[in-house]
Amino acid sequence: MRISVLVIPLFLGISLFAKNYSVSNIKEFRVAIDKASKSVENDKIILNKGYYKTSSDKKGAFKSKFKSSQNITIMAKSGLSSKDVTLNGAGINSIIYFEAPKNSTLTLKNLSIINGNSEEGYGGGVFFNRELIIKNCKIANNISENSGGGIYSRDLKIKDSTIYNNISNDNGGGVYARKNALIENTTIRDNISNNNGAGVFASKVIVNNSKISDNISENSGGGIYAKVVNIKNSTIKNNANDSFGGGIYGPRSAYILVENSTISENANDNNGGGVYGSRYSDIVILNSKIIGNSVNGKGGAIFGDWYSDIVVVNSTISHNNSGDIGGAMYGDKTSNMSIINSKIVNNINKMKLATIYGSGLFLNNIISNEGDDINYSDKSITKENMSLDNPKFKELIEDSILNDEVRELVFNTLENESL
Repeated sequence: MRISVLVIPLFLGISLFAKNYSVSNIKEFRVAIDKASKSVENDKIILNKGYYKTSSDKKGAFKSKFKSSQNITIMAKSGLSSKDVTLNGAGINSIIYFEAPKNSTLTLKNLSIINGNSEEGYGGGVFFNRELIIKNCKIANNISENSGGGIYSRDLKIKDSTIYNNISNDNGGGVYARKNALIENTTIRDNISNNNGAGVFASKVIVNNSKISDNISENSGGGIYAKVVNIKNSTIKNNANDSFGGGIYGPRSAYILVENSTISENANDNNGGGVYGSRYSDIVILNSKIIGNSVNGKGGAIFGDWYSDIVVVNSTISHNNSGDIGGAMYGDKTSNMSIINSKIVNNINKMKLATIYGSGLFLNNIISNEGDDINYSDKSITKENMSLDNPKFKELIEDSILNDEVRELVFNTLENESL
């Protein structure tokens, strides 16, 4: 018996296979963008060595609207780097301005994207309304009328890149992500925001093995502004702003985790030189250094607003200063602090009042600062009153954001003290 197989093309007129487009000039680049955006495949546009300037043909930004959900990659030819391939907006155009339906991804690799000026108001260097992946790129000297001086996207992953000298007239001088941002092995520096988050503005941001420095915002979050912040093995340094959170700012109900990192030399005119958590926020500092931050208000290193929890474990907080109370840390009277196995020294507040202002659990710390070291409230737990018979201690341990490892440390200490 002979079996016949009838193959019916389901997508007439559209390629069923991914294509690689090799381009050497701006005309070929625009044609490749147009063809790739009409495909349903995961096409690549490969740029040969050169300078691709948006104004060369007077057509402006490199624009695209994906016809369907797909993944497009724009990259330098193999063996080339961002030093060899440059996309330039000539100071008058956005550079990459792509739009796509859900489940689409744009990847940029080994490119320099410079001198953009957003025509559409968002993303002076790069605008993409879906997931954007950036690898080994330089994004510099771009300006946006609204958010995202260097980059604007929904979700963002950046690796092995440098984002610098970008300006936003709203949020996110360097980077703006409406949802999530993952930043790895990247430097984000010398960006300016006329609102919040000069370095990074996102809903959730993870920063690993990176440096965010020398960014300036007019409002809050000189370095980072995000509701969920996870910093590991990174440096947040020398950022500044006019409002709250020189290094990191978390809005209401934020969660901020800093682990094996350094937050240093950040400053602002109000509260929270290193880290600021707004009302109902959790701030967790593990195995880190918060050094040399300053504010004109309260909380040189850390500020926790109403009903916030502040946890500092195995960390050093030193040489921070404030114009008001709390040269090292300030926790509102409704907040809880858990400071364990940490060194809090050489912090200053100009009023020479409490260098640590707040209440909670204070255990096995070295504390030596100018003025009164600690303003304890009657809720505070120290070695002298640390006992499971103390209902305040039991409540603090059970309700705190302390993780299991830290709880074990506390109970081991409690057991040793009772021997």
